[in-house]
Amino acid sequence: MKPFLEKVYKPADASWSMLNRRLQDGIPFQWHHHPELELTLTLNSRGLRFVGDHVGEYDDGDLVLLGPNLPHTWASREAVRNSEPHVALVLWFDSEWAQRLTAGFVEFRKLDDLLARARRGVHFSKQLSTDVREEYTRLFEKLCLEGFQAGLSWLTILNKREAFRHAFAGFDIERVARFGAADIERLLGDAGIVRHRGKIESTINNANRLVELRAEFGSLSAYAWRFEPATRPKRITPAALRARGLPAEATALAKDLKRRGWTFVGPTTVYAFMQAMGLVNDHVEGCVVRAAAEAARGERDASAA
Repeated sequence: MKPFLEKVYKPADASWSMLNRRLQDGIPFQWHHHPELELTLTLNSRGLRFVGDHVGEYDDGDLVLLGPNLPHTWASREAVRNSEPHVALVLWFDSEWAQRLTAGFVEFRKLDDLLARARRGVHFSKQLSTDVREEYTRLFEKLCLEGFQAGLSWLTILNKREAFRHAFAGFDIERVARFGAADIERLLGDAGIVRHRGKIESTINNANRLVELRAEFGSLSAYAWRFEPATRPKRITPAALRARGLPAEATALAKDLKRRGWTFVGPTTVYAFMQAMGLVNDHVEGCVVRAAAEAARGERDASAA
């Protein structure tokens, strides 16, 4: 069977594009190829994966990297949770962009071998798939916990963090978005978390708003980085932070989230989220964490260059 050529849309101001594909009736067999590399994470779905001349089973959390013009498709057999859709998170990027990264940064040279192996397809381990999946949910968890922390101490929230994760399905965005009245009552009876009806309902509402936001921007991360402060103090000291106050970008992000229907996202809560996700590094000079946070920001900047 001859595969059809898929046209991948990529914004003019981006090096990659992303699709959050959600299918209630399953992933259909669509034998296709495209000139871009593709990284796909499949969630809540089981079935067959067809890549080139290989056919194999796939399960919830399947993560693969596919090379340019490699024919492929998935064909689902069943959902892991029947009440929820099959999900495919698809990231496309050009070979030229990947090659510029490996040529420009010695730390990325090991990717050359991975990109070469992708010509026939690379299936990643369950552990790596789990790590990617956790990254997908981690920012949502941070933002939710910032909302629950409002008016309370952070130690209270940290001591309840595992209970929160259990109560909110690991902060799986699609699952939380489908919580209903029965779930709200269940959560209000859970002594392991903060039993605040407004904050519980806000978390469910914000999960639904995040589903909408990802359809527009690809991810919460891609959206939030648009609000990175343009200027920062040359030296981060307690005095400098007190003098600066909340940056205008935190207020702008909070305002935009509220416009999109989010709740419990005031400027102070949003700025704490910006700190937690690394969008700003407010660790003061001499703090043992500051260097590590700067290194992580440097890696992100390098990959986005």
